[in-house]
Amino acid sequence: MGGYLTRGYDVVAASGGHEGLGLYEEAHPDLVITDLNMPEGDGVYLAKALRDNGCPKSTYPIILITGTTVTGAKNDLVHYAGKNGITPEAAAELFDGVAEKPFEVGDLLAVIEHTYALKHGTPLPSALPREPSPGQ
Repeated sequence: MGGYLTRGYDVVAASGGHEGLGLYEEAHPDLVITDLNMPEGDGVYLAKALRDNGCPKSTYPIILITGTTVTGAKNDLVHYAGKNGITPEAAAELFDGVAEKPFEVGDLLAVIEHTYALKHGTPLPSALPREPSPGQ
């Protein structure tokens, strides 16, 4: 997915929740996008670990990507919540936005920018218009 987000964003990709948590600690990104179903630490695990370790919902957006319908995602959330020892309601509260696969890249970018703007009242820095370089 990272290769598609070429709108000036620095993207750090992880193959699972445990790796994602480690990469967060190194990179401190502006937001996290996580799939619900991942090996070695699912999306609920990652979101819960981030929230429990200093990433408050009030300022740090986490977007969930799911390959199922909204109804299917709710059922999956019940499963993953139980697996992580929390209620489905608590699991749902970990996330700030949801994108259903398959999606168009523009739709995902819109979810990213909208979610970030809701949290911070301003667009992501790389979504802002850039000043032309000297000589352009």
